[in-house]
Amino acid sequence: MARPPFAAAAAAAACAACVTWGDNGVPDLPPGAPLGRAGALTLVAHPDDDLLFVQPDLADPLADGRGQLTVYVTAGNGLRGVEVADARYDAVIAGYDRLTGATRDDWACGWIEVAGHTAEHCRLEAARLSLVFLAYPDGGKEGEVPASLRHLWEAKVERVTTISRRPATYDQRGLIDTVAALIDTAQPAVVRTLEVASTHGYDHSDHMLVGALAVLGVAASHQAPPVVAFRGYSVDAEPANLAPALYARSADALAAYEACARGCAPCGRACADAPLDEDHARRLARRYAIGQRVRAAGALRLGDACVAISGVGANATFTDCATAPRWQLDARGALRASTGLCLTALLTGEIVADTCGQGRPGDRFFLDDDGHLWSGVVPAPRDDMAVAHLGCLGAAGGRPRVGLCGADHAPTWELAPTMTVTARATAGLSQAGRAVRLA
Repeated sequence: MARPPFAAAAAAAACAACVTWGDNGVPDLPPGAPLGRAGALTLVAHPDDDLLFVQPDLADPLADGRGQLTVYVTAGNGLRGVEVADARYDAVIAGYDRLTGATRDDWACGWIEVAGHTAEHCRLEAARLSLVFLAYPDGGKEGEVPASLRHLWEAKVERVTTISRRPATYDQRGLIDTVAALIDTAQPAVVRTLEVASTHGYDHSDHMLVGALAVLGVAASHQAPPVVAFRGYSVDAEPANLAPALYARSADALAAYEACARGCAPCGRACADAPLDEDHARRLARRYAIGQRVRAAGALRLGDACVAISGVGANATFTDCATAPRWQLDARGALRASTGLCLTALLTGEIVADTCGQGRPGDRFFLDDDGHLWSGVVPAPRDDMAVAHLGCLGAAGGRPRVGLCGADHAPTWELAPTMTVTARATAGLSQAGRAVRLA
């Protein structure tokens, strides 16, 4: 039967006319429930990335009623077909059952349209939980599969068909627009995703490309949630830091997933011999996430130089920090100078001054806890984007510019405010402030 069997069977028993039939003689899913608002949106590459890397954060919005939308970009099918993808979808639902106390009969699954693309939506209404499966093909750990996200970014492939019983076709723009539409519908307070580039060490290619996709999706949306990026394989080198009680809660959900995916126990139970894969157990005990600064102000500093602008359309330049303008980073990612103008990134990588509030992806910057200033502009393709697939603010030719950033190139910035000198009238004294580094 079509995945998930519990939803299809329930629909068939309730109303035979509600079930359609595919060309392969397998019952298809009915129309899915419409998406609604959610307190948190989690965008990951594969079914299980959320249960493994975005823990223990998954359970919190489910417990307090804010709602959760989890989006799986790839089918997690490896080099195999839709049956493998369906099995992983079943498995991830089993994991969420452990987090919510639900059973399979509580879920309703069906097809929805998002930005002109068909996707599968499974809804657990009591928990305000939605799982959306875009079913883009698994790209392999290095992005070596011909239809991988990496090859889409590199323009080695232009359009890719999903691994689904109702296939959709994506180009890069369509994938970004779909994520932006999901963000606009959910209006989340936070977007959680995976590592956006190889700035902390080795990671799965799909993980990093989906992290980049999350940034570009927010930039293309009408919303302004902060993006929190959870590290993947690179946490292997870090010490365990998850509290035992939180680890136990997270392990319970992941064990239910693994039993279902591996077939070593009925879905919803744990495998008797080894509840968790050894690598998974090690990574689950390590929560390392990179947050985003949503507001900051001061001189925009790279090394010993600071950014300055002269007028609309003029290129940004570097100047002495003592005379540099004061910049304000607002919640929408705008970098506004004390002169009233904002920075914008062009497709060429040039950084120029323009009037604020234009609403373009190039107007949005994302300052993370590591000091990287990621750009909302879709990077131009090039031959090898294995470790760099998202643009960030750096320097080239003596000026600030946006370029690809990753393992071999990731400049770090500071918004370093300095307190102004003020007179103390009653004592006739002056007071000088200290520079404060925020990132």
